[in-house]
Amino acid sequence: MVSLTQPHRVLQRTARARAFPGKVKADFLPSRTLYPPAVFVPIRHIPDSAVKVKELFLVLIEPMDSRFLATSAISEVYELGESRAEAVRNYLATLVEHFHWLIEKEPVLAPSVHKELDLLGRYLQI
Repeated sequence: MVSLTQPHRVLQRTARARAFPGKVKADFLPSRTLYPPAVFVPIRHIPDSAVKVKELFLVLIEPMDSRFLATSAISEVYELGESRAEAVRNYLATLVEHFHWLIEKEPVLAPSVHKELDLLGRYLQI
């Protein structure tokens, strides 16, 4: 089971690697992928539709057992993949589906969830 607190462990590992260079295997260090504006991510369940990235955001990729975990600071969404690239593709697809679902449910969202929609709306556009 994946815990949402695991990105904190990534930061701890990164800090340890900086404090003790050469003592931490590179495989265990997170990698980052930036998604620039004007990139379009398709919505899986809606043909011929996509979400546009409006503002740059960072996707953090962390090794986890034999797979990779992709997360970012703009949402609580996370995804796994067999490779770093697959983890990022899965993450973006899930993030876009989550954003689309929030837009559909906007009239009935709780205030805390509405804040998440507002945050995602700063980065994504349908």
